[in-house]
Amino acid sequence: MYNVPLLEAVRDMVAAENGLRHEQGLWASIKTGDRKVLDTFVNDTGERFVKVSCPTTACVAGWAATLSGAKLLVEAFDYQDHSTVSASAVLTPEGDVRAISGYARKRLGLTIEEADALFCGSGTTEEVLEALDDIIMAAKHGQKWEISYYGDDRLPTVGHD
Repeated sequence: MYNVPLLEAVRDMVAAENGLRHEQGLWASIKTGDRKVLDTFVNDTGERFVKVSCPTTACVAGWAATLSGAKLLVEAFDYQDHSTVSASAVLTPEGDVRAISGYARKRLGLTIEEADALFCGSGTTEEVLEALDDIIMAAKHGQKWEISYYGDDRLPTVGHD
């Protein structure tokens, strides 16, 4: 079952500031000087991450994860050495480390095929907004999203890295 309130919130973030907060090719981008560091986290293999408050820009999956209460995890050495970094995972509100795409897919209520199409890294802001509108409309009518491919080329059916 689709999570319509979350889909609508993600749509609003993607559309915010004329798409300036959306970058479909990155899970989430953080300008290190602008964002509050919440804490550090060490995973079960000993890798050290920095938990950050929110992204500067993100893809659909990145916004879905963040708006669901997950904290973005950035490898600590990247955070210290760069002015802009990309998140690599999330720490869920339950304290689990998850891949951004899998966590976002479940929170949005998407199938794997739907998530692959929606999270595709080559989608433009306009294409992503159209897809989100289609999913929201289908959900409000109790239907499944009929995956469409936007633009001149078919979007690949795999998500971005």
